[in-house]
Amino acid sequence: MENRNRDYALDLLRFICAILITLTHYEGMFHLEFSGIRFNGGTFYVGLVNEMFFLLSGYLSFHAIEKIENGLSFDKYFSSKVLRLVPLGAISTVFYAALARWAWPENDFSVWQVIITSLGANAGGAFRELFVNSHLWYTSVLLICYAFFFIGIRLSQRLKINWRYACFFMIVVGASAYARFDTVPFLRHEACRGYMAFFTGVLLSSALSRQKPGKLAGIISGSVIAVLTALIAFRYEIMDYGMNYMMIFIYFPALIVLIEMPLIHCLLNRKCFRILGEIAFDIYVWHFEFNMLADIANSLLHLGINFESRWTEVIMVLINIVIGFASYYILERPLNRFIKKKTARVPAGTAGASET
Repeated sequence: MENRNRDYALDLLRFICAILITLTHYEGMFHLEFSGIRFNGGTFYVGLVNEMFFLLSGYLSFHAIEKIENGLSFDKYFSSKVLRLVPLGAISTVFYAALARWAWPENDFSVWQVIITSLGANAGGAFRELFVNSHLWYTSVLLICYAFFFIGIRLSQRLKINWRYACFFMIVVGASAYARFDTVPFLRHEACRGYMAFFTGVLLSSALSRQKPGKLAGIISGSVIAVLTALIAFRYEIMDYGMNYMMIFIYFPALIVLIEMPLIHCLLNRKCFRILGEIAFDIYVWHFEFNMLADIANSLLHLGINFESRWTEVIMVLINIVIGFASYYILERPLNRFIKKKTARVPAGTAGASET
């Protein structure tokens, strides 16, 4: 996305989501059961924040529709997404596999599993190999969403129907197949999570592009968020069933509407938040590997780190943020520049929004 059009408020939201996922996986990896606020193993599954990532990606993809309708080819569109998401994930996967094989040689994952994970094809589609670097299922499903998004827009154009029907169709497919056809390629559980959230984000962006939320929309969205948050915190038993649908179709969209309100957006749309959005993907990609490396180092070097301490959890998150910065400036940004340089002869027109 061009700097002048970049929504820095969404960058902040993306960063917060990355931190929540980091906390969730930290507590899950070390089997922690903190009293009070828990990010893993508590009543509410904080891992549903992944749906917000998909929703934000769909929200930003709305701006590519005009380019697709004007003739942007699939290979140019999709290759830009692959080159944006896969290289860093591949480096992370190879590092994870080498570290895991060295530390736990009894692990039985294969070279094939490492390859398909590195290629961003390990979840949701034709393969079902989630063991190696399994948190990167998100990247794999996001690429599938991008592919169906392009196909839906182009097919709608050929059939001369509104592209919104294609988005609605994918939402229905996701909601209908969720947890029902987990053995069917492209209808697996994780893929359906992506379809529902991603295409909801596209439709939400379309609606807000025509009419920015006013005071009434802000009041309604804020009230919805307050009520649902209170129910989740104090009366979860009446919210448990269908929680994923509640978050995708009501809670997360209401949160974005609230953020896009002129007053709140004016407060949050600060350029200083841009870097937080840019490193969010790096934090997401590397946090699991860092947690594993810290565990191995603690065991081999007898460091005596108490992973069951809240302070340790906070320090680990802060280090993950530093790693995110380092990864972005040392790996991701130079790698993206190198790729752009090598593909400079390709005619302009690829979709350019950067999502996590």
